[in-house]
Amino acid sequence: MASSALNQKSNFHARSNSLPSRPHPLVTQIEEHLCKEDTKNLQSILRRRRGDGVGFTNEAKEYLASRQKAKKLINKSLKACKSAFAQLENDGEATFSMLREVEGAAFRVFQCLFSYISGTKMESKSTKWSLVSKLMSSKQMKCKGEAKETNGFEKVDAVLCTLIDNKIRKSGKISSDSAQIELQKLESSIQDFEDGVECLLRLLIKTRVSVLNILSQ
Repeated sequence: MASSALNQKSNFHARSNSLPSRPHPLVTQIEEHLCKEDTKNLQSILRRRRGDGVGFTNEAKEYLASRQKAKKLINKSLKACKSAFAQLENDGEATFSMLREVEGAAFRVFQCLFSYISGTKMESKSTKWSLVSKLMSSKQMKCKGEAKETNGFEKVDAVLCTLIDNKIRKSGKISSDSAQIELQKLESSIQDFEDGVECLLRLLIKTRVSVLNILSQ
């Protein structure tokens, strides 16, 4: 019995020594959903060719295809978040209620983030835009209600679709400069997302460490 108790206490301290040196798997998953590399490729082609030629059209189509793939993966991630959150709510251990609340808040933030990237509307009492805006610089996005919602991903999707259509029809209704501007804004927003998610995960780990240290005393 004494040996068992000692092992349990040892396990608590083993979990609360330090922060992990490697990025959380969720960070990598979110980076893939953000299509950051595809965005950079599009910007590079626009700078070199000003959006002319077949090269840009093909690259734009690849970007949009990546976005569709990301949306499907995001839907799976949203289902996983909902399932994990439901499991947390059903956990009856009162001792871990504080930790459960923190993790529950994290799941809600990730749900909001995934919904924002995919353009999916969430059914929630708290607005997703206010949560997402906390992950981003106030200079990049200011969310002050439904009337001023901004989604850089949807804007870029719309601009690229119009630009591709214009080039097929040889129309000049929208210029490659518009796409370049929106892509630059999106790249800046993506960087803010990545920084915010990394910061959020480290704060969650610190909170978990603090709670486990309290429980082990």
